[in-house]
Amino acid sequence: MFRLLLLLVAVLLSGCAGAGQIADTETPTPPSNPFTPDDLAEHPLFDPDTVLQVAITMDPDDWAELRTQSRSFAQEFAGDCRSEPFSSPYTYFPGDLEVNGETLSSIGLRKKGFIGSQNVKKPSLRLNLDEYVPGAELQGVDNITLNNGVQDPALVRQCLTYGLFQRAGLPASRCGFARVRVNDEDLGIYVHVEPVKRSFLRERFGNDDGDLYEGTLSDVDARWLDTFEPKNTDTDPSLGPLRRLAEDLAGQGPLEEMLDAHIDLEQYLTFQAMETWTAHWDGYAGNQNNFFVYRDPARERLVFLPWGVDGTLRTFEGRGSGHFSTGLIANRVLADPSLRARYLDRVDALGEAVWSESWLLDEVDRMESLIE
Repeated sequence: MFRLLLLLVAVLLSGCAGAGQIADTETPTPPSNPFTPDDLAEHPLFDPDTVLQVAITMDPDDWAELRTQSRSFAQEFAGDCRSEPFSSPYTYFPGDLEVNGETLSSIGLRKKGFIGSQNVKKPSLRLNLDEYVPGAELQGVDNITLNNGVQDPALVRQCLTYGLFQRAGLPASRCGFARVRVNDEDLGIYVHVEPVKRSFLRERFGNDDGDLYEGTLSDVDARWLDTFEPKNTDTDPSLGPLRRLAEDLAGQGPLEEMLDAHIDLEQYLTFQAMETWTAHWDGYAGNQNNFFVYRDPARERLVFLPWGVDGTLRTFEGRGSGHFSTGLIANRVLADPSLRARYLDRVDALGEAVWSESWLLDEVDRMESLIE
């Protein structure tokens, strides 16, 4: 079943990329990769051949409250809903943790996720290991993200998609699986995704003191700018880097020069092309959603990072060419002849260099053998 799904998606997306080929151009060459999967050191919590065994013990009343906390469309989109970051109704509760036999006491747990991934029986979980004990960590990690996969019953889309972004030379999260038990209740298999935290930034960029923002229905447009959420203490809370980009985009001038002054344009074109290849409709280009932006101080440019990819690798009828254009930068890129040509060339190049049917099917087989 998994193999059939991937074959179908591969055929449809290959048609999408082919339709975008530009006449009288040379055969596209793969973009230079600033970062490859081989650059990621092996990590004991993301062993590709292991399902983590996670056991959580906490007060039963706290667990009952945690799993029933929720958010709704009416709550989130009332009033001027995009005038600030979306507030979270989720609160931390204390508990004890065991991962593959290694224990840690007094960690913080909360529910996570926006509206589409909520679930009472199997909530997605954020484990903050140093919420109550400063400096607490496990195998060098102080945060663990466990996604319930309710939008991806096959459970393989997230790891496949992050792997494809890595193959394209983009900084993307490690991904694996965990079997989770809370108070001896078996909740089944979760998707274990590396959170975008300081350790992530240090490994990918060699620094962690740049501005990190999370985008949730956010864009570099004055109408939606204020929904960006600053994510660490080094981040400019006034959104200065994003505001300067938004101001320039609202003005006149050559788009290519304007973007290149603010963002790593080569990296961005690859990012947008990979959102196309993976059909990440709920990402930046398709829905102004589920992404991070990091201002890398070494380059003094903004870099886009993928997130929330559980809705990827699906087919969409009636969606035109398949090139998403809701995000402002994506829309402007597709409307500009020069940048559109560069973007379409990048789509074709990544189709040849990254979108490997044999790699995808091997990964599906590997994951299926782990979780079936």
